Amino acid sequence: MAEEFYGTSDFPIGHVEEHRYGTSEASLARDDVLLVMSDGLVEASRGGEPFGLTRSKAECVRILGEKGRLELDDLVGAVHVFLDGDVPEDDICLMSLTFHGSGG
Repeated sequence: MAEEFYGTSDFPIGHVEEHRYGTSEASLARDDVLLVMSDGLVEASRGGEPFGLTRSKAECVRILGEKGRLELDDLVGAVHVFLDGDVPEDDICLMSLTFHGSGG
Protein backbone atom coordinates (compact mmCIF):
# COMPACT_ATOMS: atom_id res chain seq x y z
CA MET A 1 0.00 0.00 0.00
CA ALA A 2 1.30 3.44 -0.88
CA GLU A 3 0.60 6.15 1.66
CA GLU A 4 1.03 9.87 1.17
CA PHE A 5 2.49 11.76 4.13
CA TYR A 6 2.30 15.26 2.69
CA GLY A 7 -0.66 16.61 0.77
CA THR A 8 1.12 19.83 -0.18
CA SER A 9 4.61 20.71 -1.28
CA ASP A 10 6.98 23.39 -0.06
CA PHE A 11 10.02 25.26 -1.33
CA PRO A 12 13.23 23.24 -1.72
CA ILE A 13 15.49 23.56 1.31
CA GLY A 14 17.57 26.71 1.07
CA HIS A 15 15.57 28.08 -1.87
CA VAL A 16 13.90 30.92 0.03
CA GLU A 17 15.91 32.69 2.69
CA GLU A 18 14.44 32.48 6.20
CA HIS A 19 11.45 30.38 5.07
CA ARG A 20 9.72 28.50 7.89
CA TYR A 21 9.16 24.83 7.06
CA GLY A 22 6.48 22.69 8.61
CA THR A 23 7.41 19.44 10.30
CA SER A 24 5.67 16.08 10.34
CA GLU A 25 6.21 12.80 12.07
CA ALA A 26 5.49 9.28 10.85
CA SER A 27 6.27 5.80 12.11
CA LEU A 28 8.03 3.41 9.78
CA ALA A 29 8.03 -0.36 10.06
CA ARG A 30 10.80 -2.70 8.96
CA ASP A 31 11.20 -2.69 5.14
CA ASP A 32 9.02 0.41 4.67
CA VAL A 33 10.24 2.66 1.87
CA LEU A 34 10.12 6.44 1.96
CA LEU A 35 10.18 8.09 -1.46
CA VAL A 36 11.04 11.79 -1.76
CA MET A 37 10.47 13.25 -5.21
CA SER A 38 10.38 16.53 -7.05
CA ASP A 39 7.26 17.77 -8.79
CA GLY A 40 8.82 16.92 -12.16
CA LEU A 41 7.73 13.30 -11.78
CA VAL A 42 4.02 13.87 -11.14
CA GLU A 43 3.80 16.87 -13.49
CA ALA A 44 5.40 15.08 -16.46
CA SER A 45 2.61 15.24 -19.05
CA ARG A 46 1.61 13.87 -22.42
CA GLY A 47 -1.12 15.67 -24.32
CA GLY A 48 -2.06 17.67 -21.24
CA GLU A 49 -2.46 14.56 -19.04
CA PRO A 50 -0.02 14.50 -16.10
CA PHE A 51 1.68 11.32 -14.92
CA GLY A 52 0.14 12.25 -11.58
CA LEU A 53 0.36 11.10 -8.00
CA THR A 54 -2.10 8.21 -8.39
CA ARG A 55 -0.08 6.72 -11.26
CA SER A 56 3.17 7.35 -9.34
CA LYS A 57 1.86 5.43 -6.32
CA ALA A 58 0.60 2.58 -8.51
CA GLU A 59 3.99 2.29 -10.23
CA CYS A 60 5.80 2.21 -6.87
CA VAL A 61 3.51 -0.59 -5.66
CA ARG A 62 4.02 -2.48 -8.94
CA ILE A 63 7.81 -2.17 -8.81
CA LEU A 64 7.95 -3.18 -5.12
CA GLY A 65 5.77 -6.19 -5.88
CA GLU A 66 7.87 -7.30 -8.84
CA LYS A 67 11.35 -6.56 -7.49
CA GLY A 68 10.93 -6.62 -3.72
CA ARG A 69 12.54 -3.18 -3.58
CA LEU A 70 11.88 0.23 -5.14
CA GLU A 71 14.09 0.60 -8.19
CA LEU A 72 14.12 4.30 -9.05
CA ASP A 73 15.32 3.61 -12.60
CA ASP A 74 12.15 1.58 -13.13
CA LEU A 75 10.00 4.45 -11.85
CA VAL A 76 11.72 6.93 -14.16
CA GLY A 77 11.37 4.37 -16.97
CA ALA A 78 7.61 4.22 -16.37
CA VAL A 79 7.47 8.01 -16.78
CA HIS A 80 9.41 7.80 -20.05
CA VAL A 81 7.06 5.08 -21.36
CA PHE A 82 4.10 7.27 -20.40
CA LEU A 83 5.64 10.26 -22.19
CA ASP A 84 5.99 8.15 -25.36
CA GLY A 85 9.09 9.96 -26.61
CA ASP A 86 8.24 13.41 -25.26
CA VAL A 87 10.83 15.07 -23.02
CA PRO A 88 9.82 15.97 -19.45
CA GLU A 89 9.37 19.72 -19.03
CA ASP A 90 10.97 19.72 -15.56
CA ASP A 91 13.73 17.82 -13.83
CA ILE A 92 12.86 14.55 -12.10
CA CYS A 93 14.68 14.11 -8.79
CA LEU A 94 14.09 11.04 -6.61
CA MET A 95 15.47 9.64 -3.38
CA SER A 96 14.28 6.50 -1.65
CA LEU A 97 15.11 5.33 1.86
CA THR A 98 14.39 1.80 3.05
CA PHE A 99 13.98 1.34 6.78
CA HIS A 100 15.89 -1.71 8.06
CA GLY A 101 15.46 -1.07 11.78
CA SER A 102 13.31 -2.88 14.28
CA GLY A 103 10.44 -0.39 14.03
CA GLY A 104 9.85 -0.31 17.73
